[in-house]
Formats: sequence, C-alpha cells, structure tokens
Amino acid sequence: MPALGLISYGAAAVGFLLLTLLLATSWEGRAQGVRLVGACAVTTLWAALLALSSQRGAVPVPTLLLAEFLRYGAWFFVLTGLARSAGIAVVLGRLVHVAWLGGALVLLGTPLLERAGWRVPEPVAVLANAGLAMALLGLILLEQLFRNARAEGRDALKFFVIAVGVMFAYDLFVYSQAQLLSGIEPASWDARGLVVLLMVPLLALAARRNPLWSLNVFVSRHVVFYTTSFMVIGLYLLLMAGGGYLIRLYGGAWCCWR
Repeated sequence: MPALGLISYGAAAVGFLLLTLLLATSWEGRAQGVRLVGACAVTTLWAALLALSSQRGAVPVPTLLLAEFLRYGAWFFVLTGLARSAGIAVVLGRLVHVAWLGGALVLLGTPLLERAGWRVPEPVAVLANAGLAMALLGLILLEQLFRNARAEGRDALKFFVIAVGVMFAYDLFVYSQAQLLSGIEPASWDARGLVVLLMVPLLALAARRNPLWSLNVFVSRHVVFYTTSFMVIGLYLLLMAGGGYLIRLYGGAWCCWR
C-alpha cells in the first residue's frame, strides 16, 4: 500500500516539522528543551525518509532501519533527561540507551561481520527484536516518570506521557505482531505515520503546560518501582501468542514485509 505510506509518513513529517519550528522559536535555553526540539527534528527526518521509502527502492532498507534506532535514541534522551533531573529510573535509563545503541551498532557492523564469515541475522529481524525491547522499556520508563510524580507534576506531564506512550504502544503492537508472523505486516507499518502524527498536538500542549521541562519540583519523596506495565504488556503478549498460534493452526496467513 504505497499510497498509505506516502500519505501517512508525509503528514507526520509536515506535522513534526511545524512542531520543531514552533518549539525552537519558543525555546528558553533549558537543556531539556534542546532534547525535545532535537527529538522532534529527528522524528521529522525519520518520517520524511519513510515517506520516500513508499516508492519501492528509493531508500535502502538498512538506512531505514538505522533511522528507526536513531528516532528511538532521540526520544530516549528526552525521557532519560527527565528521569535524571528527577533522580529516578537511573538503571532503566541506561538500559534503554544500551538497547538502541546496540541495535544500531549491529546494523552498522553487519557488512563487516558478513565479510569476516560470521552468521548475522537479517536487518529486519534485528529491528523486530530490538524494537520490541525498546518499546517495552520505553513504556516502563514512562510509567516510572508518571507514577513517581506528585499530582501537580502529573497534570503538567499527562499530555507528554500520552503522546510518547501512544508511539511506544503502537510500536509494541507492530513488533510483537512481527514476532508472531516472522515479518512486519505492511499495513500496520504504513499506518504508523498517522499514529505518530497524533503526537504533534499533544506535545504542543505538553510544552505549553510545562515550559521548564523539569521534574525537580514534582518528584514524590517515596519513589517506588511499579510493575503494572510488566503485567499488562505480558498479558498482551500472551494474547498475541495465542492469536498467532490459532492463525498458524488453521492455515491463515498474512502478507508481511520481510
């Protein structure tokens, strides 16, 4: 469905370009603001690249997959910046950076490993596995930021948490689906641009509510690590596994991007 991909990611690129310009012109010199502007700029380039990829062969697959990891890295810098200023989720913050950097390095080193005679996974398989881990870690980190904030902090952050949470949740769906079907389903992949576009107004509202982008005054004195996200996501993956088993058992098949 090349038309869907072009419209979906093209609209996301335009939306995030406008948001990047809006945030850049209203930046007040705060470090966290730089991270947010940078993440929006990277997302603009990511969406534009995927819009171009709707024309078959226009962009090499390894380049697209590397853009995926860079987009995750940009948003993880935003989240870990908030977590660092709040003094929470330090170990989890390190894990998310290991996940996206490790996946990117595997992609970049694949040609060298192949020449050396090493057996390496397909680039799409690398993304499907690392993407599932990154989406899961991102949701857990978001939960920690939100749960460990005071009431006034939650009110300031709720639009940000919804926006980034929707992105991670949809990616979790796409990559868990890829695990079950041994490939990425094209329609789900192309629709991601429209899902990401929904982030634009929510992030604009979040920036308006929290211009300082700091959690220093919002963190609860009793920081607790909650596992709600583990239980919910674990239940979701079990349901997906059951659905995938039934599809294979009764001979169903979906066309996947492999």
